[in-house]
Amino acid sequence: MKKISNNIKILFLSIIIGSSACMIAVFAFSSPGSNQPPNGNPTFWLLNGTSMYYSGGSVGIGTNNPYGVLNLTGGNTLSSFTGTSTGMLKLQSPTTAVGQWIALDFQQYAGSLATARIAERITSGGSYLDFGTSNSWGSGITNQAMTIDMNGNVGIGATTPGASLEVKGTMKIFGAWSSYSPGTVYQAPTDGFVVAALFGNSAWGNIMGYTDSNNPPTTLRCAASQDYQRTGADRNSFTMPVRKGDYWLVNSSIGPNGSVSIYWMPLGT
Repeated sequence: MKKISNNIKILFLSIIIGSSACMIAVFAFSSPGSNQPPNGNPTFWLLNGTSMYYSGGSVGIGTNNPYGVLNLTGGNTLSSFTGTSTGMLKLQSPTTAVGQWIALDFQQYAGSLATARIAERITSGGSYLDFGTSNSWGSGITNQAMTIDMNGNVGIGATTPGASLEVKGTMKIFGAWSSYSPGTVYQAPTDGFVVAALFGNSAWGNIMGYTDSNNPPTTLRCAASQDYQRTGADRNSFTMPVRKGDYWLVNSSIGPNGSVSIYWMPLGT
């Protein structure tokens, strides 16, 4: 009788331990921060065919307090930009075939075509980095707008740039226009342009533009003139490029009915 009583105690103890273990396992796989199986609690990781997804909030990798939908913290840092180490996030192509791209796409909504793209283009000579956009919603990439080649050349509208900057198409450059006086030497604070214009009504005159590293500059770069025998309102001008740090000077010889205007237009700061 005593033996039967002991067996019953062992049986009940086994049931209690087994139930507790199941509860612990269920709790472990149902709580945030646990090793949740892919097809477990519907508020955590789920399977859709061979794809795993999570729709309950933000995902943190290397952090338990993610900002945004996906927050990556940690990983590799680079001792220099040109170093051989890889960055924190790496997109690796499954192929080395020439003429293929590995891309990062931006979409308007789930299931739509890409509306912007950053992609690495594989060539026989090296890699290109291409930037593209769409000009119609949901139409996919329609413009390969900018390219950086393996030598660091930048092309805007040019997929194989042949210079540090190659632009195919129109270009607008805006700077602060400042008025200057003829006969005075100025030093360019940035790269830029000097625009000199000769105005007159039945007048005569000459304007000459000089620029180089000397102070005053002695290299004649541009000139414009007007014959006093011509009648009516005349306009003659030139545009002279000037390098940062160089000196520039516009000399003028203007008749009584003439005037000259000089402007400096900077490129950059």
